[in-house]
Amino acid sequence: MTVTSEERLHLTPVVPPASSGSRELADGVAATVASAPADTQVMLLARHGIIAWGASMQQACDVADLAEYTARIAIAHAALPGRPRVIDISVANERGMHVYPGDPVLQVESVRRIAKGDVCNLSLLTMGSHTGTHVDAPYHFLAGGPRLGDVPLDRMVGEALVADLRGRAAVDAAALADVPVREGDILLCLTDNSRRWSAPEFQRDFTYLTADAADWLDTRGVRAVGMDYLSIERFGSEDFPVHHRLLGAGVFVIEGLDLRAVVPGRYTLVCLPLKFPDLDGAPARAVLLT
Repeated sequence: MTVTSEERLHLTPVVPPASSGSRELADGVAATVASAPADTQVMLLARHGIIAWGASMQQACDVADLAEYTARIAIAHAALPGRPRVIDISVANERGMHVYPGDPVLQVESVRRIAKGDVCNLSLLTMGSHTGTHVDAPYHFLAGGPRLGDVPLDRMVGEALVADLRGRAAVDAAALADVPVREGDILLCLTDNSRRWSAPEFQRDFTYLTADAADWLDTRGVRAVGMDYLSIERFGSEDFPVHHRLLGAGVFVIEGLDLRAVVPGRYTLVCLPLKFPDLDGAPARAVLLT
């Protein structure tokens, strides 16, 4: 919200809500600290308060004051009439980012630079079609399936439900049973995966969807499903049943989301892939509007 908060607070982790004094709350704090970037100085405890730290008591208090000041500005800004809040749920495309094993690694090369006497700055990007936050067209797994240009944009724009599915190694039909999904919803799965983005390298033990969860989503009329890591499929799968089930049923797939800053609930999703009509998928910029 301010230059000062961006420079000092960076991304502020959020500890999931839990009862005061509970082991669950303690474990949530410990897990958040373990996965937070090294320069983190403050974290939010959902429905409790904040924890701030520094080299001295005064520094910790200054950080806490800055966090509260920034929150007040954010709340006031969100309340402005006609000014929807925009939450970016895309991962940054940058050197060293997580890449699914076997996929092309992002490369950025300098073509022209003003500092070298050129008239402008220009870069060459080399990346896979499923890099970072991206969408899967049915053609990704179905030889005769629709390509990206055949998928209408309304599959990726509309009412979305962010469901809290943390604490699970896999999301199955039983885990979805109490999710208040409606026909036509875009379901975004907030799992423990979102914390994995802060790890230094690709994480193979990510949370995934099961085949019966894919069946459940199809029968409920969900038009798209999003996962907060690079695949909805269990790592090491050889036949990819979840992709085949969802894409074959016309349920669009969005992968590589970052939901760390999102409170579960209903939003408007705007997820627009780069326009490569003949491809199997493409990187996208995804945002939630409140």
